[in-house]
Amino acid sequence: LLVGELSSFTGTGVSTFDGEVQIDGSFVLNGSLAAASVAVEDGGLLGGNATVGNLVVGLGGTASPGNSIGTVTVLGTTTFETGSFYEVELSGLASDRIVTDTLTLNGGTVVLSAIGPVYTGTPYEIISASATTTPSSQFTLEDPGFLFVDAALGRDDASVTLTLTRNDVSLASLARTANQASVAGALDRANGSALQATVLAGTSGQEEAIRAGYDLLSGEVHASVGTTLYFQS
Repeated sequence: LLVGELSSFTGTGVSTFDGEVQIDGSFVLNGSLAAASVAVEDGGLLGGNATVGNLVVGLGGTASPGNSIGTVTVLGTTTFETGSFYEVELSGLASDRIVTDTLTLNGGTVVLSAIGPVYTGTPYEIISASATTTPSSQFTLEDPGFLFVDAALGRDDASVTLTLTRNDVSLASLARTANQASVAGALDRANGSALQATVLAGTSGQEEAIRAGYDLLSGEVHASVGTTLYFQS
């Protein structure tokens, strides 16, 4: 079965097909090819909430679980080759992930983005594996451009994790007015709040939007901003 170059195909349901699936275009699978071996080739992309037998993401190929946040389940072995890509979205405490029996990590790059609030400290498990043939290998992480957090990849036995930590850039560093600084200072102290987590998802190029958000919050809460923001979480 071939998903041709520049083509786009969406599949649903359960198939008993037990051959090879080669993806040179875009294949969004919200269903099951549990007996099939899937190869994502140069320029190809596998998305959706899919179940497949085996998965190989080759040079120039991309695995992108979900339709926003989602999971690709691989009953056998998942292999990422050098030059492959793994697109991971974060929202709240959830992330895209691949659940697999065995992970073979020969290379590849994680392309990270936030589509909702992000939280620091607790690792996101972006690949959940029961076993691995490459326990010391790791992806390269493309710089996601976060303003206030740093991202780092890790290994937890066979699995791959992603952890966000606060960097030294204060939320108030973007403020241009006293009211903005007051709001930003309150958010900086509101650890674990949903409002803080929303700002922590900010990336380079969103500075003006963040300042506009500070202005909106300042208009709502005025002098009691610290207490109000904390309990809005």
